[in-house]
Amino acid sequence: DMPKIPVYFDHPDVITSFTAARALPPGHVSVTDLFEDYLPSDHPLNLDEMLQNPSEYELPLGHPDFADMMDVRHLETPSIAVYFDHPNATESFIAGRALPSGHVSVTEMFEDYLPPDHPLNLDEMMQNPTDYELPLGHPDFSTMMKVEELDLPMIAVYFDHPNVTESFKAGRPLPPGHVSVTDMLEEYLPPGHPLNLDGMLQNPSKYQLPLGHPDFADMIVLKTLKEISIPVYFHHPNVTTSFKAGRPLPPGHVSVTDMLDDFLPPNHPLNLNEMLQNPTEYVLPLGHPDFAEMMTIETLNLPSIS
Repeated sequence: DMPKIPVYFDHPDVITSFTAARALPPGHVSVTDLFEDYLPSDHPLNLDEMLQNPSEYELPLGHPDFADMMDVRHLETPSIAVYFDHPNATESFIAGRALPSGHVSVTEMFEDYLPPDHPLNLDEMMQNPTDYELPLGHPDFSTMMKVEELDLPMIAVYFDHPNVTESFKAGRPLPPGHVSVTDMLEEYLPPGHPLNLDGMLQNPSKYQLPLGHPDFADMIVLKTLKEISIPVYFHHPNVTTSFKAGRPLPPGHVSVTDMLDDFLPPNHPLNLNEMLQNPTEYVLPLGHPDFAEMMTIETLNLPSIS
């Protein structure tokens, strides 16, 4: 009849310890008391003495594995709220990356969840990870964390605003004169997020977005432009098709700049006539409205021929 002794995840493997002559630690509960009711009649009773002096004894062939007599207790797992930019604590610890200065006390967060005999100096351990080693079977720190949902801003931009995530990854800097991104986003940043957003976006090649960073596109909503309705007759060519095909605005055409300058978003080029007269030198940005949507076909006053 095999016993099932409850232990925590950090209990060492007893056979490995015994074979390696690692002694039972001082203050350990009496193994004799735990097992005496399960021992066969001819088994030695001095279990504590044997485990305290393992180099003087040898396990007989066929001795049951101590692991089969243990039942690992499930710890109450904490759920610590962190933001997307929190590093993987297990990976950081194994890689020897120290807890950053000013981090909240890990000891205070976890002390209510630690198994008996677990070291209490968690802050000191995390600040000096190269001096310690996680025991086999230690729970992954990531299982103790839940990612907080951020309150994402909704910034209104026009169709011609570039994709910020793509621009940042490609190393394209924020253009001169852009409104302050820091001012727009600082109230939405998680604790510990760098505040020098303008400096980062002006020098994107010096920074890297952390894994899991929200896509900037999720923070942007397109502004609806003032509706344009230019009357043309049925035989007016499709402007988008003509522009993409490199067909220039015909001589004598009315000024497109004059017609549309009241409807343009901020920072839109104003030289519309020049652009339409030399379409091969320009490219419509992704998301540009179709020119056809800005036109209404005039109804002709048709004759009635009898």
